[in-house]
Amino acid sequence: APALDLAKKINGVHVTQAPGPYLLVGAPITWSYEITNTGNVTLTNLIVVDDNGTPEEGDDRTACSGLELAPLAAHTCTLTGTAQEGAYSNVATVTGTPPVGSLAPVHDASFYFGADPVAELEYTVDGELADTAPGLHVLADSSLALEYQVSNTGNVTLTNVVVTDDLGVIISCPQSTLAPAESMTCTASSTALEGQHSATAIVTATTPSPHGDVSAEDPIYYFGAMPSLALDKRTNGQDAATAPGVYVLTGSTVEWTYTLTNTGNITLTDVTVVDDNGTPGEPNDDLIPLGCDAITLGPGQTTTCTASGIAQEGGYSNNAAVSGSPPAPLTAVTATDTSHYFGVTVNISLDKRTNGLEAAQAPGPLI
Repeated sequence: APALDLAKKINGVHVTQAPGPYLLVGAPITWSYEITNTGNVTLTNLIVVDDNGTPEEGDDRTACSGLELAPLAAHTCTLTGTAQEGAYSNVATVTGTPPVGSLAPVHDASFYFGADPVAELEYTVDGELADTAPGLHVLADSSLALEYQVSNTGNVTLTNVVVTDDLGVIISCPQSTLAPAESMTCTASSTALEGQHSATAIVTATTPSPHGDVSAEDPIYYFGAMPSLALDKRTNGQDAATAPGVYVLTGSTVEWTYTLTNTGNITLTDVTVVDDNGTPGEPNDDLIPLGCDAITLGPGQTTTCTASGIAQEGGYSNNAAVSGSPPAPLTAVTATDTSHYFGVTVNISLDKRTNGLEAAQAPGPLI
């Protein structure tokens, strides 16, 4: 009564159905093939062949051959390999020759799943990636919208997905499990601090047993800007902020000076002064002082530019406005200053009379 038994194991475990153990892609595998003569006659020419997971192709591997087993005797042979990605199964077949008659081949299969767990994280602030310094420019004390896009780019389901941020914010995620190719967006908010800052977010997730957690991290950078400009306009060197201002002779030259100071913490570009030339309703005659057209001012830097005109008679005022552009997406900042002068015309007349008569020529009246 010839009979055979074959027990195929993967890494020491007898797996009878899919998916089998989860093995990391590239991990070493040992298949063992335990052959037992369960009959009552000796079997010869025993051979174990594995289809290598490709039953339709001629790449079968021989685990052992030419064996002879007495009744109830057993023998184990092995093959090795590395885990491939995804679901995998291979079938082993053992054949042998009894003294009389024939013996049907005996088969046994094993299964495993080649796991490639990967979690990816994309951290954005106000919709911008901001992966390198200085990052996004935002107004200091403004609200920051933080988003964390988590993606499962591996081939196994990730559980216990948790996102943390060293800003200490409370992060809200719509779910804690991600199937392969699935993604989600978590959100949080914070307040921008003044100056240069950075933060790092980390996502951790659990992979199928027996493998540990996977993780990924991504940074953001931002600069908390406080853009500010100051303008000090003077007439003939005097701070004539209120009327009547400086008294000047009508027709004389009037000198205006414009002192600009970047009083913020960020560089301003395209800094330009425009003076309304005393006619605010007529922009066509506005003037740009010499040296105050599209300049750049770093934090704390100051520059002075000048303009001149001819004094008009009577009260006069002109208003200057300066604007400068911080880095995008921040908007321009402005400052204004007004100066005054009074154009004086000196004129004296004298009418002298003698006994009430205008005696402008000799001999005048006879008295």
